Amino acid sequence: MSRTSRWDYRNPVKVVFGSGRLDELGQYAHGRSLVVTSAGMANRGVAARVAKLLERDGSLLYDRVQSNPTLAQVDEAIATVRNENIDTVVAIGGGSSLDVGKVLSLALVAPNFALGDLVTGDHPWRDTEPLPLLAVPTTAGTGSEVTPTATVWDGDARKKLSATTPRLFPSTALIDPELALSLPWEATLGPGLDAYSQCFEAICNRNATPVATAIAQRGLRLVPGALRRLRTDPTSIHARTEMAEAALLSGLAISQTRTALAHSMSYPITAHLGLAHGLACALALPGVLAFNLETDDGRLSDVATQAGLEGSDMLVPTLLDLYAELGVADAIRPHVRDIDALQPFVPEMLTAGRAENNIRPADYADVTRILATTERWFPAGPDAS
Repeated sequence: MSRTSRWDYRNPVKVVFGSGRLDELGQYAHGRSLVVTSAGMANRGVAARVAKLLERDGSLLYDRVQSNPTLAQVDEAIATVRNENIDTVVAIGGGSSLDVGKVLSLALVAPNFALGDLVTGDHPWRDTEPLPLLAVPTTAGTGSEVTPTATVWDGDARKKLSATTPRLFPSTALIDPELALSLPWEATLGPGLDAYSQCFEAICNRNATPVATAIAQRGLRLVPGALRRLRTDPTSIHARTEMAEAALLSGLAISQTRTALAHSMSYPITAHLGLAHGLACALALPGVLAFNLETDDGRLSDVATQAGLEGSDMLVPTLLDLYAELGVADAIRPHVRDIDALQPFVPEMLTAGRAENNIRPADYADVTRILATTERWFPAGPDAS
């Protein structure tokens, strides 16, 4: 592994960050807005609040986004709003709502739009200017508000698909930590660990740059303390603000590098076993870190130094201590009985566009070995045969 001295960095998203900033939403939306969200956001009253902020020019609500949206569900959303004369898309919610909003911002103006073509990258809309997209995250995890990628799922094949193009960058990310104050612990832990994984993967990445690495390093410093505080005090606005910043930073980092091996391994775990995305990434991360440490070129030593550890050999034990404090194994257990339950999915764990970004090449034997190391902290459960 070697570090590159040739690199580029660009992120075109305007970031509006801070408590109470949602009230400024109307400054960034122009004309008739489409509000894209989930039924949960509508039930919590967030969608109504957003609609009131946009009432000057009227708005249309689409509140049928589901977690891990499928191709069919996204196509249904496109068909529902295609002829509604929308000027601005406002996506509010978790990563799924933001990703559907991204697709709609392009689909509503691109001629002969086909979602399948967008996913494969075989599309004629590279010069199509999407509708302005305001991304308003209500969880702190994916960083989708500043990335050019939308994730959809092939429901029949149980496979994660990514559409990536600069046309999917939001125009504005409005991040108000107050929107996360009512989140339960399970909706805090999974996304928080996703952000943590993304920061590690942006650093342990063949596409890493000094800028992306510096951004990810700060994210790594923020997450542990914020999650520890939120487990006992979910209404801490200070901790919510730190987690919102960490998630944003993780998104800024992977907007340049994309994710790598831990994410690659996580996708079939989510698809087949229903484990939340962030927890699936967390399940793979300690083993992936141990794998990369065997041939570290110095970047993980830098992470350890930044974290105040005596050496990089303390990274995995420190991560496992954090997992123990946060109850990560208990959160995973309802979906994953033991590591042996993952073996049938090993052939799906080297996802193209993700696995090869890892700083150390991995094959299927390596994936099996990485999973085996996980037994140290995720042993077979009491019902395992």
